[in-house]
Amino acid sequence: MTGTKTAVNSIFTTTGVSSNASIRVSGRSVPIPALMKYTPQAQRAAAAAVMLHPGIRTAASIAGWLGLASLAYDPLSGLWTTPDPDAEPSTGTEFVVGSSVA
Repeated sequence: MTGTKTAVNSIFTTTGVSSNASIRVSGRSVPIPALMKYTPQAQRAAAAAVMLHPGIRTAASIAGWLGLASLAYDPLSGLWTTPDPDAEPSTGTEFVVGSSVA
């Protein structure tokens, strides 16, 4: 029996993991879809793991505090900033006032 590697695309969601692979059989591509749903106890197990380890618990607490304070780290300036809620999203176009562009 011989085989080849397959390309697998996986999508992680809050409810589970979805995967779509394909394998060649007799020169034909055959899809192999798969779905694994998380159990209701998965959230409880993750919370217990976070609470058991002091380092993870501290990191989770700090991340929650930063989220509530609306703080974000700007790697360009190296500073913690609060995003302006009234700011317009960028369209990717740069406008320069007072100059002519040829």
